[in-house]
Amino acid sequence: MVEDHKTYTGSKRAEEVLNNWDTVVKEMIKVIPRDYKKALEKMAEEKTSEKPNKEGVTARG
Repeated sequence: MVEDHKTYTGSKRAEEVLNNWDTVVKEMIKVIPRDYKKALEKMAEEKTSEKPNKEGVTARG
């Protein structure tokens, strides 16, 4: 994505980032919407709380 940005815009900042990628990548953080993060956490929680019943069918509870 940074390479595309540099290609299409000629950005000097993008060039600096690419030239120092090993250092810069350590400073990057993942940004996601709060609601999406909550949904992912809820899905993970539900997945861990699923319990198989006697027939081997998974029941949420």
